[in-house]
Amino acid sequence: YDWDAVIERSRRTAAELAAGVAGLMRKNRVTVIHGRGRLTPARGVEVTPATGGKSLALNPRYVLLATGGRPRSLPGIEIDGERVISSREAMTLASRPQSLAIIGAGAIGVEFATFYSAFGTKVTLLESEDQVLPREDPEAAGILTTALQNDGIVVHTGVRVTGVDGGGPRRKTATVQYSGSSGAAEVRAERVLMAVGVSANTENLGLEAIGLRPERGCLPVDGRYATKAQDVYAIGDLIGAPQLAHAAAAEGVAAVEFMAG
Repeated sequence: YDWDAVIERSRRTAAELAAGVAGLMRKNRVTVIHGRGRLTPARGVEVTPATGGKSLALNPRYVLLATGGRPRSLPGIEIDGERVISSREAMTLASRPQSLAIIGAGAIGVEFATFYSAFGTKVTLLESEDQVLPREDPEAAGILTTALQNDGIVVHTGVRVTGVDGGGPRRKTATVQYSGSSGAAEVRAERVLMAVGVSANTENLGLEAIGLRPERGCLPVDGRYATKAQDVYAIGDLIGAPQLAHAAAAEGVAAVEFMAG
């Protein structure tokens, strides 16, 4: 296989999908403004254009917050984008690592474990819960674990990662320390992928201006995706679990239908 061609094609496909969505926006007469949006006390939205210049004042009937999330890490472990990476870097690595330790066996961790193992990378999967895909059915998770192991992936569940030593710039591997029922252990890998979930993007939105406050890192909503502020709704990673792309899309459709009565 040609690794460069694989990565290039994946990025090209993603760009085509993004262009397709932009086309749908135009077709449906949706105005897209590139910039930083912020809520105002009057429940409007102030937008600072990405290109600079004068801010724009929008006064919509409804506001839908869909700011998404970003990869998070464990306390004391920094994602440096080099030795310790997130899913963003994992999609675009210039070269395939010979070994990869993945912290977290949720959807993201299992997807990348399967992908890199298929290309010959030695993968170790570390999960703090008692099964891979902790949110899913235990029987299905057990079947998946067997399949992963049959593919050569080393799976450790019920373990707690205590630290990652990235070493100096000359070292070619990082060391992940973890502990479980069998005591303390460690695994060395060329790269470490942090896949323990995402943190909601709640900062700098002006939430406090309209009396909103995140709870446990996410913005609370009711069963209609409405926040405590009148006519302000929120969806996706911003509101917490399940924090999956297809769920966010369905929430967006539902939220707008609720707005429309």
